[in-house]
Amino acid sequence: MRRNPTARRARRSGPRVVALLATCGAFAVTPSVYGRAASCDPVRIAGRFSSLDKRWRDALQALAHATAQEGLPWSCPGGTVALALEGLGGGALVTVTDARGRTVSRRIARPDEVVPTGEALLSSPIEDSAPPPPPAEPPPAPLPPAGPAEPRAQIQALIGPRASGPGAMAWGSGLFRVQLPLGPWSLGFWARYDLHLAGPSGPWVYFRTSAISAALSAGRRILAEPFELRATFDPSIAVVIMEAGSEDVTHPQGAKPALRLGSSLSGVFPLTGIFRGVVTLDGEFAPAGVNGGLRNIDTRDQPPQLPAVPIYTAGLLLGVEVPIR
Repeated sequence: MRRNPTARRARRSGPRVVALLATCGAFAVTPSVYGRAASCDPVRIAGRFSSLDKRWRDALQALAHATAQEGLPWSCPGGTVALALEGLGGGALVTVTDARGRTVSRRIARPDEVVPTGEALLSSPIEDSAPPPPPAEPPPAPLPPAGPAEPRAQIQALIGPRASGPGAMAWGSGLFRVQLPLGPWSLGFWARYDLHLAGPSGPWVYFRTSAISAALSAGRRILAEPFELRATFDPSIAVVIMEAGSEDVTHPQGAKPALRLGSSLSGVFPLTGIFRGVVTLDGEFAPAGVNGGLRNIDTRDQPPQLPAVPIYTAGLLLGVEVPIR
């Protein structure tokens, strides 16, 4: 039996047809694959890559390789990724910049966090946002409340009883003082008028006397709270005027000046408004009277002899003070 030549040729050409069809199919598929690969833009490594430790470099390369695989949320993002080490702590700052130039950063502690952190950043769209405002400067600390300004001057008006010796006499005193504060110190001036009230015992009829004193003063504030306590040193000149007897006839009379050294202790406290209350205790003596140098007033041989001029006095004065600012 003779075989058909046409059938024999068909059997011989069959394998070649299959190979040709497979080759054509491969060419048909290959351009599609190449086209998809060419369209994928993986993330590029930026920054000083070569200066990084090998573990960090490997981690960055693994992230770039992961973004070159299609079909994943972080596939083909384009843009760049950079890594900056942070000091000796071992951490780093991962910064991802997308194809439009928008940037986001995260801090990581170890190289094995580079890939998952980078994938998470690349999976989430980076939204345009205004740069964060600079930190607000803290408000200036409030200034402490200003205390009352030191007054330029302090003016006092005081009155009170006074006693003197060696011949015991009682007086009523009125004092006017101007004081200039200099921090805790002060300088001042005062004038005082002493009016005789009683004494001394003796043969004098219609005895009358008074005294006028003027002094310079230097002082210091000892306490400021809860009230002011001040001490002063007061050298003064006092003029004592005396007379006895009826005005209708000749009678003994005269005046005698004396240097006195004194001091005072004053308490000053708020009263009302600008007024402050003052309580002062003072004392003084005439150095000339210590050795008998301060004698009686010379009455020019007109009897009776007038009482001895006071050698020492002490007084308690009450009044008010007004500060001048």
